Amino acid sequence: MGYQRLVIESKGALRICRISDPPANLVGQGLLRELDRFLDETLDGGRTRAVILTAAGEVFSGGGNLMDQSVLYWNGRASEDLGNHVFNRIERYPLPVIAAVQGDVFGGGVELLMSCHLRVMAASAKLKMPELQFGFVPGWGGTQRLPRIVGRARAYEMYLTADAYTAEQMHAFGLINRVAPAGAALQEAEALAERILRSSPEAIAAFIQVVNQSADQTLDVGLEIEHDAVLNTVSSPQLYERVIQIFPKLGQVPRSIGQLP
Repeated sequence: MGYQRLVIESKGALRICRISDPPANLVGQGLLRELDRFLDETLDGGRTRAVILTAAGEVFSGGGNLMDQSVLYWNGRASEDLGNHVFNRIERYPLPVIAAVQGDVFGGGVELLMSCHLRVMAASAKLKMPELQFGFVPGWGGTQRLPRIVGRARAYEMYLTADAYTAEQMHAFGLINRVAPAGAALQEAEALAERILRSSPEAIAAFIQVVNQSADQTLDVGLEIEHDAVLNTVSSPQLYERVIQIFPKLGQVPRSIGQLP
């Protein structure tokens, strides 16, 4: 079954998911369901190893579909729960997800890109969180993720003022990893993905899991989680082959810790 609001493109091990729901790519029930299905289908047995999430048109996303939400909040909070379900899946996804923001992004669209692991934004794009101006609290993780990413003081400023911010400002705040020239966010994201694809997919998945599992833990608990992941990846049969590919002269090293003298 095809998609109505997404356009999917595969480039080798890279899969590009383009939101295409003009005129403003609003985030509503329909888009969220399609993103959820896309995440299911992209776990394809290792053929896909990285994902880029971008959007067609001049606007990355005009935010949440307020008409959609205003009805559904009164009906078991369905829209809020589905949004958090999908955004949490993206954040915990075992494949790296890169947001390529070519146009302006507002409200719920910002919450969507905050759930991605990496974010590239065009220098010409702007970002704005207008929820408090409209009279409601952001409900897809904005109150939680933004302070964790940029710090509490800056998160207060961004939401309380509802000002528009440039890509350069967001890069300085730590929300954006890279600023691309106007019209080149997707190309920059693809180049970033190509660099990521050089690394072990098993180690990448384990790293993402450790970061997420330990985010709200004490340092000691986090180190225990990290320790378990280290043991699992070091014992992987693929580790030796990858080391030899990178350092061919190490071909005579022991194949495992158990073979050390």
